[in-house]
Amino acid sequence: MIAKRLLLGLVIVAALQSAALAWMIRGHWVELNSGTEVVLESTMIDPRDFFRGHYVTLRLNIQQVQRDKFAPKDELEPGKPILAILQKGEGAYWEIAALTTTAPKSGPFLKSSTKYTDYMISDKNKNKTVRISLPFTRYYAPKKRAQELEKLRDANKMGIVVSVLPDGRGKIKGISMDGKPVYDESLF
Repeated sequence: MIAKRLLLGLVIVAALQSAALAWMIRGHWVELNSGTEVVLESTMIDPRDFFRGHYVTLRLNIQQVQRDKFAPKDELEPGKPILAILQKGEGAYWEIAALTTTAPKSGPFLKSSTKYTDYMISDKNKNKTVRISLPFTRYYAPKKRAQELEKLRDANKMGIVVSVLPDGRGKIKGISMDGKPVYDESLF
Protein backbone atom coordinates (compact mmCIF):
# COMPACT_ATOMS: atom_id res chain seq x y z
CA MET A 1 0.00 0.00 0.00
CA ILE A 2 2.76 2.46 0.95
CA ALA A 3 4.80 1.41 -2.09
CA LYS A 4 1.82 2.13 -4.39
CA ARG A 5 1.36 5.61 -2.88
CA LEU A 6 5.05 6.33 -3.20
CA LEU A 7 5.05 5.17 -6.81
CA LEU A 8 1.95 7.25 -7.57
CA GLY A 9 3.58 10.31 -5.96
CA LEU A 10 6.74 9.84 -8.02
CA VAL A 11 4.72 9.51 -11.23
CA ILE A 12 2.80 12.73 -10.41
CA VAL A 13 6.02 14.63 -9.65
CA ALA A 14 7.63 13.38 -12.88
CA ALA A 15 4.54 14.38 -14.87
CA LEU A 16 4.53 17.89 -13.33
CA GLN A 17 8.24 18.36 -14.05
CA SER A 18 7.78 17.19 -17.63
CA ALA A 19 4.83 19.55 -18.10
CA ALA A 20 6.85 22.49 -16.72
CA LEU A 21 9.74 21.72 -19.08
CA ALA A 22 7.38 21.39 -22.05
CA TRP A 23 5.81 24.77 -21.14
CA MET A 24 9.24 26.47 -21.08
CA ILE A 25 10.21 24.98 -24.45
CA ARG A 26 6.87 26.04 -25.93
CA GLY A 27 7.39 29.60 -24.66
CA HIS A 28 10.84 29.81 -26.24
CA TRP A 29 9.51 28.44 -29.54
CA VAL A 30 6.60 30.94 -29.58
CA GLU A 31 8.97 33.88 -28.94
CA LEU A 32 11.30 32.83 -31.75
CA ASN A 33 8.53 32.32 -34.29
CA SER A 34 5.88 34.94 -33.54
CA GLY A 35 7.87 38.19 -33.56
CA THR A 36 8.86 40.50 -36.40
CA GLU A 37 12.18 39.38 -37.83
CA VAL A 38 14.81 42.13 -38.07
CA VAL A 39 18.55 41.98 -38.84
CA LEU A 40 20.86 44.21 -36.79
CA GLU A 41 24.44 44.95 -37.82
CA SER A 42 27.03 43.74 -35.34
CA THR A 43 30.71 43.21 -34.74
CA MET A 44 31.83 40.38 -32.49
CA ILE A 45 34.60 39.67 -30.01
CA ASP A 46 36.24 36.64 -28.30
CA PRO A 47 33.92 33.61 -28.31
CA ARG A 48 35.36 31.65 -25.37
CA ASP A 49 34.65 31.91 -21.66
CA PHE A 50 36.16 29.41 -19.26
CA PHE A 51 33.10 29.26 -16.99
CA ARG A 52 30.17 29.83 -19.34
CA GLY A 53 31.22 28.01 -22.48
CA HIS A 54 31.50 29.27 -26.01
CA TYR A 55 29.76 32.44 -27.06
CA VAL A 56 30.18 35.46 -29.26
CA THR A 57 29.95 38.88 -27.61
CA LEU A 58 27.77 41.21 -29.65
CA ARG A 59 28.57 44.85 -30.20
CA LEU A 60 25.55 46.18 -32.08
CA ASN A 61 26.10 49.21 -34.27
CA ILE A 62 22.63 50.56 -33.45
CA GLN A 63 23.59 51.02 -29.79
CA GLN A 64 25.13 54.40 -30.69
CA VAL A 65 22.21 56.67 -31.57
CA GLN A 66 22.21 60.30 -32.69
CA ARG A 67 20.96 62.51 -29.86
CA ASP A 68 18.33 64.17 -32.06
CA LYS A 69 16.45 60.84 -32.23
CA PHE A 70 15.97 60.85 -28.45
CA ALA A 71 12.66 61.45 -26.68
CA PRO A 72 12.02 64.92 -25.23
CA LYS A 73 13.67 65.43 -21.84
CA ASP A 74 10.38 65.70 -19.93
CA GLU A 75 9.45 62.14 -20.97
CA LEU A 76 12.56 60.57 -19.45
CA GLU A 77 12.51 59.14 -15.96
CA PRO A 78 15.25 57.17 -14.22
CA GLY A 79 14.58 53.44 -14.49
CA LYS A 80 11.87 53.85 -17.13
CA PRO A 81 12.59 51.82 -20.28
CA ILE A 82 13.50 53.60 -23.46
CA LEU A 83 11.92 52.14 -26.58
CA ALA A 84 14.02 51.96 -29.73
CA ILE A 85 11.65 52.20 -32.71
CA LEU A 86 13.11 50.24 -35.63
CA GLN A 87 12.90 50.85 -39.36
CA LYS A 88 14.36 49.01 -42.33
CA GLY A 89 17.63 50.63 -43.40
CA GLU A 90 18.96 51.06 -46.93
CA GLY A 91 20.85 47.75 -46.93
CA ALA A 92 20.15 44.46 -45.22
CA TYR A 93 20.10 45.90 -41.71
CA TRP A 94 17.49 47.65 -39.61
CA GLU A 95 18.21 50.92 -37.80
CA ILE A 96 16.73 53.06 -35.06
CA ALA A 97 14.23 55.64 -36.29
CA ALA A 98 13.60 57.19 -32.86
CA LEU A 99 13.94 56.66 -29.13
CA THR A 100 10.83 57.23 -27.04
CA THR A 101 9.14 56.17 -23.81
CA THR A 102 5.77 55.31 -25.32
CA ALA A 103 5.08 52.28 -27.48
CA PRO A 104 4.37 53.04 -31.14
CA LYS A 105 1.00 52.13 -32.64
CA SER A 106 2.65 49.93 -35.28
CA GLY A 107 6.05 48.62 -36.26
CA PRO A 108 8.72 46.79 -34.31
CA PHE A 109 10.49 48.31 -31.31
CA LEU A 110 12.99 47.04 -28.74
CA LYS A 111 13.03 47.83 -25.04
CA SER A 112 16.34 49.40 -24.15
CA SER A 113 17.84 51.41 -21.33
CA THR A 114 20.62 53.84 -20.60
CA LYS A 115 22.35 54.85 -17.38
CA TYR A 116 22.94 58.52 -18.09
CA THR A 117 19.77 59.98 -19.62
CA ASP A 118 20.24 63.49 -18.18
CA TYR A 119 23.80 63.78 -19.49
CA MET A 120 23.00 62.34 -22.89
CA ILE A 121 20.30 64.83 -23.78
CA SER A 122 21.98 67.86 -22.21
CA ASP A 123 24.35 70.31 -23.89
CA LYS A 124 27.21 68.76 -21.86
CA ASN A 125 27.11 65.84 -24.30
CA LYS A 126 29.47 67.13 -26.99
CA ASN A 127 29.42 63.85 -28.93
CA LYS A 128 25.76 64.25 -29.91
CA THR A 129 25.29 60.49 -29.55
CA VAL A 130 23.45 58.36 -27.04
CA ARG A 131 24.61 54.87 -26.00
CA ILE A 132 21.75 52.51 -25.21
CA SER A 133 21.74 48.97 -23.82
CA LEU A 134 19.78 46.31 -25.66
CA PRO A 135 18.53 43.07 -24.10
CA PHE A 136 21.08 40.81 -25.79
CA THR A 137 24.86 40.99 -25.57
CA ARG A 138 25.94 37.40 -26.18
CA TYR A 139 25.19 34.69 -28.68
CA TYR A 140 25.99 31.19 -27.46
CA ALA A 141 27.05 28.60 -30.02
CA PRO A 142 28.82 25.24 -30.02
CA LYS A 143 32.61 25.53 -29.82
CA LYS A 144 33.28 24.77 -33.48
CA ARG A 145 30.57 27.15 -34.72
CA ALA A 146 31.71 29.97 -32.38
CA GLN A 147 35.25 29.66 -33.76
CA GLU A 148 33.90 29.72 -37.34
CA LEU A 149 31.91 32.87 -36.58
CA GLU A 150 35.03 34.50 -35.16
CA LYS A 151 36.87 33.88 -38.47
CA LEU A 152 33.94 35.03 -40.60
CA ARG A 153 33.40 38.32 -38.78
CA ASP A 154 36.62 39.83 -40.12
CA ALA A 155 35.74 39.10 -43.76
CA ASN A 156 32.12 40.29 -43.97
CA LYS A 157 29.46 42.42 -42.39
CA MET A 158 27.97 40.40 -39.59
CA GLY A 159 24.48 40.79 -38.23
CA ILE A 160 22.12 39.10 -35.85
CA VAL A 161 18.64 38.01 -36.84
CA VAL A 162 16.24 38.99 -34.06
CA SER A 163 12.60 38.08 -33.50
CA VAL A 164 11.06 41.26 -32.07
CA LEU A 165 7.95 40.57 -30.02
CA PRO A 166 5.01 43.02 -29.82
CA ASP A 167 5.96 43.99 -26.23
CA GLY A 168 9.49 45.08 -27.22
CA ARG A 169 11.39 41.99 -26.12
CA GLY A 170 13.77 40.42 -28.60
CA LYS A 171 15.11 36.91 -29.08
CA ILE A 172 18.13 36.12 -31.22
CA LYS A 173 17.19 33.74 -34.04
CA GLY A 174 20.54 33.48 -35.77
CA ILE A 175 23.57 35.10 -37.37
CA SER A 176 23.79 36.61 -40.86
CA MET A 177 26.70 37.64 -43.07
CA ASP A 178 26.05 40.39 -45.60
CA GLY A 179 22.32 39.90 -44.98
CA LYS A 180 22.32 36.15 -45.66
CA PRO A 181 21.62 33.71 -42.80
CA VAL A 182 24.62 31.55 -41.87
CA TYR A 183 23.49 30.12 -38.53
CA ASP A 184 20.01 29.58 -37.12
CA GLU A 185 19.15 29.28 -33.44
CA SER A 186 17.83 25.82 -32.80
CA LEU A 187 15.11 25.19 -30.28
CA PHE A 188 17.31 22.84 -28.28
